[in-house]
Amino acid sequence: DELIRALYDFAATHVYRVKNRSVAERMAVVAVGGYGRGTLAPGSDIDLLFLLPYKQTPWGEQIVEYMLY
Repeated sequence: DELIRALYDFAATHVYRVKNRSVAERMAVVAVGGYGRGTLAPGSDIDLLFLLPYKQTPWGEQIVEYMLY
């Protein structure tokens, strides 16, 4: 949980920094699957769901891509 949070915070504050975020530049990162249930086994993948506003911004796309790759 802390690793995902740290990755998001780093991407949002250092890599793709926006001084005045608009309402469209919000995001929720939700853990799903085994990670969301808290039942990870060694070698399990981490399933994340990115919830973005209806009208997506380049900022949102960049944050998601940064976190995935």
